[in-house]
Amino acid sequence: MNDEQEFRNLALRELRHFKWLAVATFAVFLLCGVAIGTGAVLIGVAVYQEENSFAKTAEALFDSGKFDQLQMVATARLIHYPIDVHAFYYKAKIHFQDKQWAEALALFEQTKRLEPAWSDVLQPYIDQSRERIADGQDAATPNPAYN
Repeated sequence: MNDEQEFRNLALRELRHFKWLAVATFAVFLLCGVAIGTGAVLIGVAVYQEENSFAKTAEALFDSGKFDQLQMVATARLIHYPIDVHAFYYKAKIHFQDKQWAEALALFEQTKRLEPAWSDVLQPYIDQSRERIADGQDAATPNPAYN
């Protein structure tokens, strides 16, 4: 065998090693991507379940008239999740229930900014709050337990 043939064989072996190294590197990146994606999905599911749990609790408290307790729970929720749409919504409903139209309006508008898909539900509350404020019907002092 001549030197040129040996060089070609050596080069061919090096290319094969390089090919397998590239395939192995790609496989590692692919597996890492799948692991990261799976982790992100699991985190998303956990956050959804926690949010759904809060919404059910808030609805039960509101429906049973436990507004002070709901206000405390919603306020605490916003400390940990500052853009939780359900917390803003239930705080708004409490102020609306207490005829504190300005507070209710601000919170309903914040809820709408966070979740525009809720516009159909929120708009009647927003409109009624604006009408009551224009008529001078806003409660003089918000309940300090609600702030």
